[in-house]
Parts: sequence; C-alpha cells; structure tokens
Amino acid sequence: MRQLPAIRDGIDSEPISHEVQACDDQSFMKYCAEGIAHHDAQIHSSAFIEEVCQSLFDRWCERRNVVALAYLMHAWPLLVSGPHMVKRLLQSLRELKEHHAESLLGEEHTLLRLILDFE
Repeated sequence: MRQLPAIRDGIDSEPISHEVQACDDQSFMKYCAEGIAHHDAQIHSSAFIEEVCQSLFDRWCERRNVVALAYLMHAWPLLVSGPHMVKRLLQSLRELKEHHAESLLGEEHTLLRLILDFE
C-alpha cells in the first residue's frame, strides 16, 4: 500500500481528500490521472509541489535511494517558495530523471511528471 498526499484545490484551500490515504497500484494511477486532469494552476502551486516532494522523500527514504534523495535535497525543502527556488528544485529533479531514471520506480516517474511536465 502506498501513501498519497492530499490534493489541494489551491494554495490556501482545504485538501480535497482530507487525509493521506493508503492505496493499491490501481488507485495510485487513478490518483495520478486525477492530479494531471486537475487545474493547471494547482500543478504550479508551491503547495502541490511540496506535497509531491514530501511523498517522493518518504518513498526514497523507505527504499534508501540515496541518489534520488541527494538530487531532491539539493533544493528541497523549499524554505522560500519563490519562483527562483521552485525553478531550482525542478531543475534538480529534471537532472535526476535524465541521469538516473533507472533508479526510479514507475509511480515515482509519474509523480515527477506531475510537476515537471506542466511547468
């Protein structure tokens, strides 16, 4: 079972799903599809990026994927959520995907796509 972050409708709004939920692979893919179909503005929001990064961090810690963690922690957590810091984080994750794609699981690729493809 996987832990999913709650999707938010906007930066200051309440989560759509009010708590982190456990799910199987099929539910996870449905969750990702819903995330992709959700508002473009949400994809760009720092809150959504923060939640995806937290999910990736938890997964990579659990798997002890130190390479992926090094790329993520190069620019995360976002202490200041300005566009420059978000751009730096996304660049670091892009480099991880480009240079170490083999170290990522399928759902991790999907989570990265959620924040990278809609930049």
